[in-house]
Amino acid sequence: MRILIIDDEKEITDFLATHLRSESFAVDVASDGESGSYLGRTNDYALILLDVTLPKKSGLDVLKELRLQGKMMPVIVLSVTSETETKIDFLNAGADDYLVKPSSYFELLARIRALLRRPAIIKEDILTLDTLVVDVKKHEVTRSKKPIQLTQKEFMLLAFL
Repeated sequence: MRILIIDDEKEITDFLATHLRSESFAVDVASDGESGSYLGRTNDYALILLDVTLPKKSGLDVLKELRLQGKMMPVIVLSVTSETETKIDFLNAGADDYLVKPSSYFELLARIRALLRRPAIIKEDILTLDTLVVDVKKHEVTRSKKPIQLTQKEFMLLAFL
């Protein structure tokens, strides 16, 4: 699996890249927000590790650009900034996790593995099979244009399958 690290602190990126490669991850590194955004938008990564404060473009701007481009890979924010407001801004912009530096590499690795275990996100809003139509956003199901009433669990199971 391929991971992108976007951080301007060379010691941190070298450490993370070395250790993640030893865990059999392919690792790319960007040292500024502009190149990180470009790599994230033009390549397929399983996960991105993103710093808050970056040269040329902030981490928040990078995250927003990725999400606007439809890139839905997990993003873990790594930052020395521990302010609640910053964490909320990143999580609301689409980050999956936020970890304050310095932190344990083993905790980071566990969080990476946990996020990579998640199933893929359903991208389509409307799923169809023959005459069965499942509208994921509206939580509606029809068969031959006739509505079908389902419980929440039944709907979730149908959409999953």
